[in-house]
Amino acid sequence: MGLLTWSGMSLARNHHYISRFLTKPWEDSQCFLRYYDFHTNRFGRRSPRSLFAEEQINSPGVERWLNRMAEDPFAKIRDRVVRGEHDLELEQDEYRAALLLVVLQGGRVAAIADVQARQRLDELAAMSEPQLEEVVMLATQTFHLRVVPAATNAERTGYAPLYMPSTGLFCVVVPELARFSSPFGFGIPIAPSCALLATPVEWPDTLDLSHTRTILSALSIGASTAQRVVVLPGMYEQKGEEVLRELLLQARRHNQMLISTVRRSRCR
Repeated sequence: MGLLTWSGMSLARNHHYISRFLTKPWEDSQCFLRYYDFHTNRFGRRSPRSLFAEEQINSPGVERWLNRMAEDPFAKIRDRVVRGEHDLELEQDEYRAALLLVVLQGGRVAAIADVQARQRLDELAAMSEPQLEEVVMLATQTFHLRVVPAATNAERTGYAPLYMPSTGLFCVVVPELARFSSPFGFGIPIAPSCALLATPVEWPDTLDLSHTRTILSALSIGASTAQRVVVLPGMYEQKGEEVLRELLLQARRHNQMLISTVRRSRCR
């Protein structure tokens, strides 16, 4: 029995809640993604067509809007960022795309099961250009965007690669900034070699993120809300299943402890 279609669109079409162009650098030579599932304690390997995707999350209008306003414009500059152009002076639409990519990610994941989250995306997609610019302006009053490269590993044979968590986002924690009203930032891996960070505007512009860089690889694994995490191609074969599993579990425990420590320090 064939699929029913309406207006030329399959009713079973998958919608990615993490943009597929973001996960592409983690694909292996056969265009598959290797991931670890914290709930099942097992590694898996799947096509990017189905990993981080669910059937009919968004309306067609929202999908087109996400492509036009966030995914396509940022995909064009992502390659420049990955090549090392970390101090880019972006055009207005490029900066807006980068900001939307980060601030909308949580809502895109929530929309899998939350009707209200889907409605919020519908409302954003229906906004006029001036209305959307107001939303972007409010976001810039809350967050600054930074591009932070991954640190060189201890052996100095290469960088410590970033992972892609199933939330798309990971929490950026700088314990020294626990005194600020907003002690947490957010990061989205844009390549195994660097991340796009949205940090609170109250954090100093001259903030030295060198300490964060050294733990960026571990932070990118995410906290307990990220059930799965994609690893760099070849990492599974190089380290072996048991060693890689323990590395991921240790990093997850470290992330949870770091977040809890900062939260406790603010309650004193």
